[in-house]
Amino acid sequence: YGKGSVFSFDILQEIRDEKPIGQFDASSAGASSHNKNKGILFAPDAHILLTDDTKMNIMVVQRLLKRTGLQIDTADSGQKAIELAEKNAYDLILMDQRMPNMDGTETMKRIRELPDPKNAANPVICLTADAIRGAKEKYIALGFTDYLTKPIDSSELENMLLKYLPPEKVASSKADPHNKNADGSLYEKLAKEGIDTETGLEYCQQDEDLYVEVLKEFADSITGTIRNMQQSYDASDWEEYRVFVHSIKSSSRTIGAEKLSERSAALESAAAAKDADLIHAEHDDLVKLCRKTADGIRNSLE
Repeated sequence: YGKGSVFSFDILQEIRDEKPIGQFDASSAGASSHNKNKGILFAPDAHILLTDDTKMNIMVVQRLLKRTGLQIDTADSGQKAIELAEKNAYDLILMDQRMPNMDGTETMKRIRELPDPKNAANPVICLTADAIRGAKEKYIALGFTDYLTKPIDSSELENMLLKYLPPEKVASSKADPHNKNADGSLYEKLAKEGIDTETGLEYCQQDEDLYVEVLKEFADSITGTIRNMQQSYDASDWEEYRVFVHSIKSSSRTIGAEKLSERSAALESAAAAKDADLIHAEHDDLVKLCRKTADGIRNSLE
């Protein structure tokens, strides 16, 4: 438990029809090519609210949407989101589900129950790392309009905005690709620190400037996250502990720190099950790995 297993097997599948149905690889390649060449969203008149308690996640979404022209307000807590929703009417709200003190579901409900109904019926998209089967149905049943899994994929985010933003505020603009030559020496250093740079760049849509910014933000913010996590651990508040471990899981996956993400995921599951024995056994090692990863990033960037 907490480490996982890999099982492999072959299945003998009966052929129901000998008639060819086409070449899968060719059709997949065509779809990929189409996605790469499509235009990007351009909606300078649209106003959205982005809520996430992790600064790095906010920065990534802002950067992914930089060329869309969207007006983006940000909130790092449910309470801040409610305050902004009292003042502004938003065309769409992106809402992180797993936040301390007030989660996304509660925040969404309070926004929709505000005396001024300007945001009562506007779409609220749940942002969550919960990608298990049935998750979408669960969040829609809670009242969300739709949901996106984290780390956020730029194409899925764009499609979601195109689907729910008012049509009269949406235009399209030809994409302006951002593509620089990789700094091989930097990536080599990061790889020695256990960072999978290919994964990190993929989550940052191959934008190397964004990837460096995300790495810096992770290294700068992890101390505060560890402090909050430690306070929850000392108080045996496993629900809050789960929130902070979840944040580490998500942000470490975004930068390509796969080992740290997997260890965090195991403790997130333990916190959900209130398995204090496993948490006590693994907590100190997780803290050490967080600090080691952050130090490795700082040293590589220097």
